[in-house]
Amino acid sequence: MHNNNPEKVLLNFGCGPLARPTEWIDCDGSINAFINCLPRFLARLLRRGYRFVSRSNVYDFPAHVRYLRLGTRINLPDDFADAIFASHVWEHLYRDDAESITLECRRILKPGGILRLIVPDLKYFCERYIAGTTKSNAEELNAALLFHNKSEPIGFVRRALLAFGDLHTHKFMYDGPALVRLVTSCGFIDASERNYHDSLIPEIRQIESPERVLNGSGIIVECRKAGI
Repeated sequence: MHNNNPEKVLLNFGCGPLARPTEWIDCDGSINAFINCLPRFLARLLRRGYRFVSRSNVYDFPAHVRYLRLGTRINLPDDFADAIFASHVWEHLYRDDAESITLECRRILKPGGILRLIVPDLKYFCERYIAGTTKSNAEELNAALLFHNKSEPIGFVRRALLAFGDLHTHKFMYDGPALVRLVTSCGFIDASERNYHDSLIPEIRQIESPERVLNGSGIIVECRKAGI
């Protein structure tokens, strides 16, 4: 894994299919990104099979995107990156997994490196629910929180596929203080909520999108690995 500026390594975890080339190294761990890295014939075959079994689309990823699965051990060396950015990724992880991956981020970052996370704001959705006036408030809240579908998938193959590749539903939701507690418990320092483009990372403007942050769409927490 490399970028054009070896003196500074910037990692974008969970970049999604709309990522465009910048100074950041765009990484994604979805099954779509995995398929995209395969030889063309095999990728075409798997896309058709995945679309038939899962009844969902397979997205094409730009060629520069690296497949990187976030897990209890991320395939990157210690003290490797100057900054890690993840927008609307941590809510797709179970809380225990989020803790393990946050610890991995601390391992991967250089001393003094920055971790910047954006997640949907649980407080915002709850306030909308409490202030709601329609009979479908509960349904609207569940849809906004992006939990599992109302029905379990039919058939063993579809259930197995959901268990293997369930990267799109939300597993745990955060407000600002909860996300600060998570990163602080994992050893990060100077953790605080931030505003859009308010960052110690000068290159953040290259990848941080307003529609993922503003108008209640997300909260930002930025923190630092102890060191220099």
